[in-house]
Amino acid sequence: GVHLAAMMQTGKLHGPWLDTTLTHLLVSNRIAQHAMQDIPVHACTDVTGFGLLGHLHEICQQSHVAMAIDTDSIPLLPGTLSLIEKGVSSTLNEANRNVLMHCDTQQVAEPLLTLLCDPQTAGGLLFSIPEAALAQALVQLREAGVNASEIGKVLVKNNESSRDIVLH
Repeated sequence: GVHLAAMMQTGKLHGPWLDTTLTHLLVSNRIAQHAMQDIPVHACTDVTGFGLLGHLHEICQQSHVAMAIDTDSIPLLPGTLSLIEKGVSSTLNEANRNVLMHCDTQQVAEPLLTLLCDPQTAGGLLFSIPEAALAQALVQLREAGVNASEIGKVLVKNNESSRDIVLH
């Protein structure tokens, strides 16, 4: 989202960043879906207009779990944080930030929170799988040419807390 917003604001999206963004937009999620066919999947969603945190929150709500997310493990397109730090954001970002009331964000810098609420176009697939299947899933995805990362863990939900997602 932030890259497309920058593209519309002349001079804020550099050539190589634009090339990487457009290349990413042309990759089908079908490749990842096919690579995961024999992996047990508890939940899967394509990361789109609600941003990563919005989709994580939906999984938490539907599955009655919480999640701990390692923000350093989230793959980013080149230049994304730089663009956000220069004030570029998507028009949907502000509405997506409502999800932050369900997140423990104490240790996360503001530009990263903006990124995590950024609406995506062709943002990739988010899988929740058993930990025992993680190594095989990463091998299969990477062999298929998919940039795959483990970004967090599913936790038993603490009924005393309204926070679904802990970011660190």
